[in-house]
Amino acid sequence: MIVNCNTSSTSKRSLSGSTPPPPGIVITPAMFVAPTNTGINMTVLVNAGAALNTPYAGGELGAFYDLNGDGNLQCVALSTVAVGPFSLAIWGDNGATPIKDGLDPGDVPYFAVLDGGIVYLFTPSPAFSGYVDNGIAVITNGSSSPL
Repeated sequence: MIVNCNTSSTSKRSLSGSTPPPPGIVITPAMFVAPTNTGINMTVLVNAGAALNTPYAGGELGAFYDLNGDGNLQCVALSTVAVGPFSLAIWGDNGATPIKDGLDPGDVPYFAVLDGGIVYLFTPSPAFSGYVDNGIAVITNGSSSPL
């Protein structure tokens, strides 16, 4: 699965194609914590150049999902943004545990970047199509907006 995107601006705060975040999405700097290694994951190669790698290098890219249905998002992936390509492991649910501790096939997380204490919602375009056990995806661009 390949996620292709079409934004070429390098400005963090005014990326072309930016849209306001969906209402009710709350992702704070404190939520960027190492997720649980559940033993099953999906690998995402991030090579988003001007949209992510260059302006946010040194920041953190996370994926967030409401695992327990309480309306609060949990971190299911976290990686430091590099200037060049880097990978992001999105953790899946370990079916051997009684609680949902990662994504189920088809779940679509929110992606966000923490940079300089500011959280930006990052939207791959076209949309990320969903988690796949042992899957591979590529993000080549996108848009962001501050939360």
